[in-house]
Amino acid sequence: MARAFTPEDVKKFSEEQGYVHVLCWDKEKKKLVYDYVPKWRLQELIEKGYVLALADQ
Repeated sequence: MARAFTPEDVKKFSEEQGYVHVLCWDKEKKKLVYDYVPKWRLQELIEKGYVLALADQ
């Protein structure tokens, strides 16, 4: 039987895969959104203005 993923499941899997939970500005939707981004791209995405803050800190 299948079960739905909880937000905790997504967070744990993402962290295990090297992703961090961040607050971002979605230019297309023109609103703030939460997203998971790879740690190795974090600095680049901050410099481009996409990542505004770490969500879990």
